[in-house]
Amino acid sequence: MARIPLTSASLDLASMAFTCVINTEAAHLHIHWAEEAEGKTDWLMAVVKRYHLEEDDSIRDLRRALHNILDWGLSDRLALVKSQVDLYQEQAVLTYGHGSGPAKRRRVGEIDSVV
Repeated sequence: MARIPLTSASLDLASMAFTCVINTEAAHLHIHWAEEAEGKTDWLMAVVKRYHLEEDDSIRDLRRALHNILDWGLSDRLALVKSQVDLYQEQAVLTYGHGSGPAKRRRVGEIDSVV
């Protein structure tokens, strides 16, 4: 299982994401991130915590964790994503002369065959 880096200098906040898998008995909270090593990117995942949904304390803890993630996602993370989108659009304009990239839209009638 992957280990989460403990120092903030080693964390790439731009690559971090959280997921939560829930069934009728439990919820599993995961973190996903990217690490650069030897010229390649490794995408890693680790379990943050498992919550048993039959216990009131566990449900309260899950709710608190999800609210903390939402608070982070709507403040620090959202600002980072917006700045990355702006940088991407600026780069697309420099590279392609417009913001939409190399792809071109086609009308449905222009498609030769449908599989």
